[in-house]
Amino acid sequence: MHVRGLMGLLVAMLCAGCDSKPEPPKVEAEMVVSPQADSFNVACVSQPVLVEYTKHVGRGEKTLASAMIDEAQCAIIPRDGKFKILAVKADLDNLLREVEFVPDGSKSTDGMWTLDEAFAPQSPSTTAL
Repeated sequence: MHVRGLMGLLVAMLCAGCDSKPEPPKVEAEMVVSPQADSFNVACVSQPVLVEYTKHVGRGEKTLASAMIDEAQCAIIPRDGKFKILAVKADLDNLLREVEFVPDGSKSTDGMWTLDEAFAPQSPSTTAL
């Protein structure tokens, strides 16, 4: 009886993730992406400015967040564009991922910064290096 209980526990532990949905693909450098509907849709001129903007939003400081857009430190990401990811920076737990991006086909190496949840991966870029 005791062995059956342990076997049941082992089976339960092995199947703990059996019903979970597969994790969606993560945005990575060099990917071509499209904006996701109903997601974070603001990009900022630098990573520190993005952090400042998200802090204002998180604290409910709508006026300060809006001022950053009005002052051209941040902008709304166009929903109909395709973009290339230049870089991905993640926190230690890989929970918060910030991405630098440019319009697909751009030769620029300085992009805007946003959260990776803003984009859905499309395909690897075929742009020559």
